[in-house]
Amino acid sequence: MRGTGALIAAVVVAALAAPAAHAAGDPLPWPSKLPPLPVSARVQPHPVRNCAHASLACIDGLMSRLRAQFAPLDQARDHRALFSLAYLRITQGLRDSIVNGELRDPTWMEYVITDSSNHYFQYFGEYAAGRTVP
Repeated sequence: MRGTGALIAAVVVAALAAPAAHAAGDPLPWPSKLPPLPVSARVQPHPVRNCAHASLACIDGLMSRLRAQFAPLDQARDHRALFSLAYLRITQGLRDSIVNGELRDPTWMEYVITDSSNHYFQYFGEYAAGRTVP
């Protein structure tokens, strides 16, 4: 019993010391991963396929497409159902963030969410057709 107490104490001390060790150095050197040239801050939201005018309707349409994709995959117990469901849940969370006013530029985010989903569906279709995807 005495050895167990010492082990627990050692684990607690190590756990408390771990954040201090991270504070000393940058665990993720992200600045070195940035592009070498300045990136324009003047990029504006613009219409994309499935979202001509930024609104929650763009995201609602995406969620409908994801549900339509998920249902048959889930029914067939296809491993790809996991990705559809994850994408659906993430999209719902992002939609909630927009509705709750948690994002600085919801219009831009509505376009980004929709544009990203266009790529997802394109690559999903390519994979389903047996073609190489990026």
